[in-house]
Amino acid sequence: MQGHTPTPVFSVRDKRNLLFIILGLVPAAALAFWLHILPVFQGLYLSLFRWSGLSPKRKFVGLANFRALANDSLVWKALGHDVYMVVFRLTAVIVLALLFAGILHFSSRRKQKIVQGLFFFPNVLSVAVVGIIFTFIYNPSIGALNAILTNLGLENLTQAWLGNPKTAFPAVLFPTVWGAVGYQMLLLFAGMSSIPKAYTEVALLEGATRIQEFFQVTLPLLRNVVKTCVSLVVINTLNRTFIFIRVMTKGGPNDATEVLGNYMFYQGFENFKFGYATSIAVINFTLALVLTFVVTRLLKKENLEYA
Repeated sequence: MQGHTPTPVFSVRDKRNLLFIILGLVPAAALAFWLHILPVFQGLYLSLFRWSGLSPKRKFVGLANFRALANDSLVWKALGHDVYMVVFRLTAVIVLALLFAGILHFSSRRKQKIVQGLFFFPNVLSVAVVGIIFTFIYNPSIGALNAILTNLGLENLTQAWLGNPKTAFPAVLFPTVWGAVGYQMLLLFAGMSSIPKAYTEVALLEGATRIQEFFQVTLPLLRNVVKTCVSLVVINTLNRTFIFIRVMTKGGPNDATEVLGNYMFYQGFENFKFGYATSIAVINFTLALVLTFVVTRLLKKENLEYA
């Protein structure tokens, strides 16, 4: 006789549990669709219109907004700044976060709590508040930076940091890195803490130094955490850091700090070209997807796991 595989039978209790799970997931899924997925399609739809954002009348123009983007020199300049910001911020944030997470990992419990609080503090503040604080720091007349340089006898280095096209972009980049390192450090520190000590102890017993153990044992086991941090940094750089620029320079001087997010805000809320602004948002969204995919693919290797 051929073997017969019994058909699974669901009890009344199993069905009730399944119904409970479905009823619990449906509201969350509906909310996620409404807040995250639906706006993407709405943005694609609105990018096909010429619309002021104030009038109920909208004129369908097809891909005209995207053709205008291709011929807009400021869009290309902003796009270049965005790519530069992603590369610089990604490198600086991940390297510093790994460094501080490693130092924190080998510190005492008391020092860990203090350092965690200090580094996570910028994440408690809103991006706008951090931008305002650094605007005062860079102020050429009453700012702390020029005052420190003057007290150190370096008056020749004092300048209008946000008013000089050569220094404005680096000046804006610094607070964006300062505000992101703490959160990524905590993620990496949590990943390091989850690695069994036996792995690191064996490496040290074999004669490896702390640095060798970090790069040959700890870092490979942190691959998935690093990929998460990289994705977060890329997405936040393109979607949130323009707030720093909006608060500190508004894209100036002479468009030296212009990025797609700030240009989108200007076109939509100051120039009242919501269709054009939405097409910029579509490009920004696409850029975030492409860069995240490329970076994560570059980091993709065989995952190392531990029991």
